[in-house]
Amino acid sequence: MDYKINKIVIWGHKLHSHTHSYIHNAYYRAFKAMEYELEWYDNDDDISNIEFKETMFITENQVDSGIPKRNDCLYIVHNIDSYEKYVGVPKSHIINLKCSYRDNKSYDSLKIFTESQHSFYSIGEETCFFTLWATDLLPTEIQNNIENINDILLKREPGTFYHVGMADQMWYETMTFLHSEYTLNIRHLGGVWQEKPMLDEYEAMDAIQKSVLSLALQNDKQIQQRYIPCRIFKNISYGRMGCTNNPLVQQIFSSLERAEFMEHKAMNRIIFDIDRMECISKAIRFEQLPIEERREQIVVLMEFVKTNHTYIHRIKDLIKFINAHTDFIIMEPVNE
Repeated sequence: MDYKINKIVIWGHKLHSHTHSYIHNAYYRAFKAMEYELEWYDNDDDISNIEFKETMFITENQVDSGIPKRNDCLYIVHNIDSYEKYVGVPKSHIINLKCSYRDNKSYDSLKIFTESQHSFYSIGEETCFFTLWATDLLPTEIQNNIENINDILLKREPGTFYHVGMADQMWYETMTFLHSEYTLNIRHLGGVWQEKPMLDEYEAMDAIQKSVLSLALQNDKQIQQRYIPCRIFKNISYGRMGCTNNPLVQQIFSSLERAEFMEHKAMNRIIFDIDRMECISKAIRFEQLPIEERREQIVVLMEFVKTNHTYIHRIKDLIKFINAHTDFIIMEPVNE
């Protein structure tokens, strides 16, 4: 039996309540841009008068306790920890959403799902779909940044480094290094113990555009786990050069993967060095290049992210997978 999805519901992690709320918000913005019927609830909402027939839920395993359990709905659960709590829901109606590369290692029968070769799936005792996170901007918003790249390149706030998001020990060490070695004023926004905890996507973009450097550095554990952060895609989409110490991130950008970008092969690399301090040094040297040279390199990367790494692309992959491998049908988007 095929069920026709009537609407999409994001469940849990209301905006600014948790770091995962920014992923939920990015899905929400993309689904809305694609003109799907869309709602967002959490465990505290009164849903007694809401119809959920043939709904697709997107949620995360820490916040799904109050989600309606129905046998005619599809559940996309990030890192589901127990199928038993989905009483009355066929297991085939639950997709375990995982991160590509980081979570692949324990699955033997992975199949590549998309041409970009970054989405995978496994169907066995459970149904798993592996995806990358992405930038929170829509393709039209990235295009707007491309058209205004000259203004973005002139937007730097001299002597100030902005870090947006949570900060672990690696980040505190890095910010201390930037302050002591380069006498940079450090502004930490959008995480815990910082000046302003609640930034929307436009405020976050403004901070990254003003920063003298745009870093997407990771700690050793994340690199060993092959985790690809959303920050690299965000920074580039905002009009900044990508800068990473993760070899797998560098590999994703090393070929730009599509024929239309091949003419730029000599300059399509993001800044990379496994050594964080050397990576920072390279980023500083890049910012000292003539504006024309920086613009040319950055725009190629922005185009690449615009056509491959937004949540609209992630949703399209997910919809294709659902239509091909589940009992549910989701209509193709009206608008992109």
